[in-house]
Amino acid sequence: MIFNLTAREEKVLARLLFAGNVLLNGNRERGEELKEYDHVCNKALKQYLQGKLRRKVKCCEIDDFKEELMLKIESLIEYYEEKCVPYALAKMLADYHYPVADYNDESYDTHLKMREFYENELFEKGVKNIYIKKS
Repeated sequence: MIFNLTAREEKVLARLLFAGNVLLNGNRERGEELKEYDHVCNKALKQYLQGKLRRKVKCCEIDDFKEELMLKIESLIEYYEEKCVPYALAKMLADYHYPVADYNDESYDTHLKMREFYENELFEKGVKNIYIKKS
């Protein structure tokens, strides 16, 4: 597959690949990474950097480049987390407090209503609403 991209589009694609890999592998334990994604991302970033520098690159240069990319995508990740985490937390709370045995009965309706309630609370009042009790 060949992409005909401008220099700017190549840069955006490199950030996009790296951001996707961070999203998929960033919170996984060592050894649990999705290796195919990590491999393709590293290969593409290496080729991008070699094309940009017009020479072979060393591993330390690729690591430095990844650190630079991480700084550039941190705000994108923070935005994503800010928008997505409340939905995920609301779902987890509803799943825990209002489990659904059958998606065709009224427990599912209650579950959805409570999930929506949790979402609204989290978006209106933020995390100051959350209290975690030690057991």
